[in-house]
Amino acid sequence: MAETEGKFDFAIDRGGTFTDVFARLPDGRERVLKLLSRDPQNYKDAPTEGIRRVLEEESGRLFPRDQPVDTALIGWIRMGTTVATNALLEREGERTALLVSASQCYPPLPFPCCWPCNNERISVGLRSHKGRKEYDLQRH
Repeated sequence: MAETEGKFDFAIDRGGTFTDVFARLPDGRERVLKLLSRDPQNYKDAPTEGIRRVLEEESGRLFPRDQPVDTALIGWIRMGTTVATNALLEREGERTALLVSASQCYPPLPFPCCWPCNNERISVGLRSHKGRKEYDLQRH
């Protein structure tokens, strides 16, 4: 962690309702914030807003919402999301294909879009059908 010494480190979990922001400050202290994941009247993006707030409050510098954050102050950002996981589990959202090596597909995934590809070359073609985008997968 020596490369991030003296910098702000962030771990962020963006959920469907709330975004949790963990920050390790340059002096070693820690901060935690919880923001609404969607609050368009106040900010465009919750993870960015969480980072902006911590940097502003802890550095004493002004970081306007309409300008990019100064990344020179940041050591690392780790971000996870339950939004995509929930959409996959609930079978909502856009249809998606998952290509995996056969050795990585155990136990078999319970989704019709899981296609073991055995390290073969796969091409993905995009076509439009009645206003919908459809993808064709072909083995070579």
